[in-house]
Formats: sequence, C-alpha cells, structure tokens
Amino acid sequence: MIKLIASDLDGTLLLNHAQSLNPGTAKLIHELTKQGRIFAAASQNHAKAVDWRHIQSLTTSVGEILEGTAGTPDSVSEFLSGSTQNSSTLIWYYDENWEICSSEKASHKMTLILSTDAMIKEGTLTFYSVHEKKETEFYQTELAFPTISSDRKEASS
Repeated sequence: MIKLIASDLDGTLLLNHAQSLNPGTAKLIHELTKQGRIFAAASQNHAKAVDWRHIQSLTTSVGEILEGTAGTPDSVSEFLSGSTQNSSTLIWYYDENWEICSSEKASHKMTLILSTDAMIKEGTLTFYSVHEKKETEFYQTELAFPTISSDRKEASS
C-alpha cells in the first residue's frame, strides 16, 4: 500500500497562480488521509532554505576569516578563494548549486566591503540573487572585530 504521497504545489496542484486547491483535489487529499496515507505538499521554500543555509555558512566563514586575519582583501581571499577584487571590495559569484562560477553563469553574488584601521577590522557582507543579469539584494550584515597586535604587523608588511 502507498503510505506517502508528495507533490509540488506551484504549477502542479496550484495551477495558474491559484492560491488554493480546487475542491476536487482537496476532497481527494482528504480521502487519502482518512485512509491513513500521508500527504506532503512541497514548494520553493526548500530552495529558499538551501539558499539560507549557504548564506549562513558563508557568513560564518567570512566572519572567522576576518577575525583570524589582518582583514585585508588579500588575507581574506587567501582563505576563501574564487573572489575578484575591486579596491577594498571582494566579489564572489556562485551558480544555482552555490559553486564558484563566472559572473556570466551566476545565480548568486556575495560581496565583502572591507575597512581596517589600527583598532578595528570590519566588513559589510552582502548577498544578491542574480537573474538575467539583474541583481537583487536579499541579505546584508556587518562584521567587526578588534585588531590585535599581530594583525597590525601582518597588515603593514
């Protein structure tokens, strides 16, 4: 006996941008659950959750790198490869699977604008979605760490 039925919502059960199931589909799902079957509906929320996990992971990595280095573009890109540099801004492009790629193939873009002085090393980390060469910002955070004496020596050499 089939115990689990899973279906996509958008474009499968919800046609033409509908916001609710048609009555026949709703009745069928109700009958299936009365028979002890489990019905699972899915949507693009999974894809968004995957994106947020990658953003969380990259934000943590950038923070740890910034904290543990001099906070210069060179020191950050040494530990997080694949970036291009424009002055004090580092840019990474990622495809739909969050693999490093060229700007032409990018679905996501991450930028880190760095600012370091004698007392603090900080950066603005921003994530963009890229669709048909149009970038839409969807997450930004500020990272800041105190500069310690060994950082000052590394930055000056």
